[in-house]
Amino acid sequence: MAAPIGSAKGVIMVDSKGQYAFSEKKQGQFKSFANLSENLVDAFFHEQRLGYLNRFLENYFLLKGPPSRILEALLNITDLEIALMIRLRGHHIGVEYSLPQGILRINEALYRDVRAFGAWLFKHKKPVVTNRFKALTRLEHLKGLGPTLLGLLTEPDADGINAWVLSGKKHLLGWPKGLEQVLCDVIKVFE
Repeated sequence: MAAPIGSAKGVIMVDSKGQYAFSEKKQGQFKSFANLSENLVDAFFHEQRLGYLNRFLENYFLLKGPPSRILEALLNITDLEIALMIRLRGHHIGVEYSLPQGILRINEALYRDVRAFGAWLFKHKKPVVTNRFKALTRLEHLKGLGPTLLGLLTEPDADGINAWVLSGKKHLLGWPKGLEQVLCDVIKVFE
């Protein structure tokens, strides 16, 4: 017996070794349980989205100013653990700022990982969230970074192009659709 949870959230299944083990009454109860599950999943995602949006509003004006302040605001909004600002100058990619400070000295592999991710960002010229875009699956081997990887780009200027890279051990469940582009746009306006 199976019942969908909404249109694309999943399926609940129950199996039995016996034939005709599920009466119509049990099937009705099972569908009611699937509907309840859908409501719980929706409530969870709405709560997550509201959390991100509230943190965005609380940190909106911190997205202007020096890079260290922007990195702190981005960490507050996303609730991730590592934030770095990288810059492409000509063909050279370098990390300019990081939070927590000194993270690159602790984890030297992180520098290579961030440069590889930065190269992807600069090549494709679009913001990304790894658990939403499948194009980055070949970069999932990055050992210095958590399962979530967020990359934001700014407009090119005379010195090059900035990218903001955030990572952590949290999955961005409920991440509002398009919020990464909104963050990019706000940073571009304030830069």
